[in-house]
Parts: sequence; C-alpha cells; structure tokens
Amino acid sequence: MARLHKLAEEIEGSKSKYCSIKSKHQRDK
Repeated sequence: MARLHKLAEEIEGSKSKYCSIKSKHQRDK
C-alpha cells in the first residue's frame, strides 16, 4: 500500500512539473 502511495506521489510530482513547464512555455510565446 505504501508503495502505491509513493507511486501516486511521483505521478503527482511529474504532473505538476509538466504543468509548470507547459505554462512557462505558453508565457514565452
């Protein structure tokens, strides 16, 4: 169960990282 929680945290982290990169890219345009 803890393993699944860690996986979910990693997914959330990569999602927020992706979102920040996407928003930064839109600002640069």
